[in-house]
Amino acid sequence: MRLYMAVLVVGFIMAFSGPINAQVEAGKKWGDWQQVCDTTADGTRVCEIKQIYNQSLICTTETNEQGQTVVRQCRIAGEGDEPGENESQAALRVMESSVGYPADAELPVFATRIGLSLGLFVPRGIMFSVEGADSVSFAVQQCNNRGCLAVIQLTKELQNALRKADTAQITFFISATQNVNVLISLDGFNKALKSLK
Repeated sequence: MRLYMAVLVVGFIMAFSGPINAQVEAGKKWGDWQQVCDTTADGTRVCEIKQIYNQSLICTTETNEQGQTVVRQCRIAGEGDEPGENESQAALRVMESSVGYPADAELPVFATRIGLSLGLFVPRGIMFSVEGADSVSFAVQQCNNRGCLAVIQLTKELQNALRKADTAQITFFISATQNVNVLISLDGFNKALKSLK
């Protein structure tokens, strides 16, 4: 699974939360999709399938007067890029995608959370594309210190396209005219989705 980004990102996001129902075993993995389960306050077990996107960074470090290592500057690591002298490598979580069935829903929903550190330009919304289906534009629903969340319903058309494709794409904007594309691996998606119903 590779993340294609055109911007330097700094910051972290945390896991999604929300009521997603399923009768499946926690922690199971299908290709690039991982199952995550939790128990709600009323004792209901809820599950979803999830994919997390990390970006590899190489950071210049130095030791301060107290003997602590301090990060001075980071860059996105290119393919085969290795840390040099006074550098270290770190993984940065920049986006999460999850799929699940809200209570009593016929169709699953797709949710994505994008780290605020990317400088998300909210008015342009987010675009979801997969070969074999029309692109879908959806609005950001809320932003907090964990990032910005957007959710769409996966129609039958989108589900069929996702089953046949190798990747889908999320497009978001960091300004009115500058966009960032993130490819989502669909390896294991079909089996993972079937497990939730």
